[in-house]
Amino acid sequence: MQTPNREPLQVSAKTVVLPCRPRLRTFLDARAALELSVLGAPSCRLAPLEGIVSQVRCVGGDGWRPSREMIQHTIQAAVRSGYLHETESWVRSIPFFYTLTPKGVSAFRQLMLLPLPDAEEPDGRAASEIKYRLLDLAFDKDRSAIAADLRRFYLDWRRGLTDSFDAIPPDRLVLRDAFLESLAKCDARLASLDSSPPR
Repeated sequence: MQTPNREPLQVSAKTVVLPCRPRLRTFLDARAALELSVLGAPSCRLAPLEGIVSQVRCVGGDGWRPSREMIQHTIQAAVRSGYLHETESWVRSIPFFYTLTPKGVSAFRQLMLLPLPDAEEPDGRAASEIKYRLLDLAFDKDRSAIAADLRRFYLDWRRGLTDSFDAIPPDRLVLRDAFLESLAKCDARLASLDSSPPR
């Protein structure tokens, strides 16, 4: 596919061009959550591309299903950044295997320690699912802080659900049932975090 010719960018003498700086992440946003799930997939073993794709989709839960192209793009970005090592395979049907590098382990840890967004944020639910489902891969010394962040998120989410539930008319039975299911899931997550405290 040919790239269309583009006119070169014209910069006037009055134009100020600011240097491009990497954006500092203050919470686990959608892009960081996808990167975290990609780094978590091959953390314990060699993983083929299809294995990473299926694990990423599994770790995100029901409401989050990134496209195969998005996952592949994130994997290639991780390879370029030195977070994943790409090894050519001896199996014709699996061209490459991926493993986490020491630099990738450090990036995984930093992403796990990023706080979750507010419970009202659209991407918050998926980010919390990813962090919860990868908790067993976290460093022992980090688990308490990560679990505390998850508890904060689930308590905020529960408060929001309870406030909204009170405003639902009694005759909206399906909507009320859906809210009760979300409340039950929230309570199950909190009970799980409380019953198996991080080591």
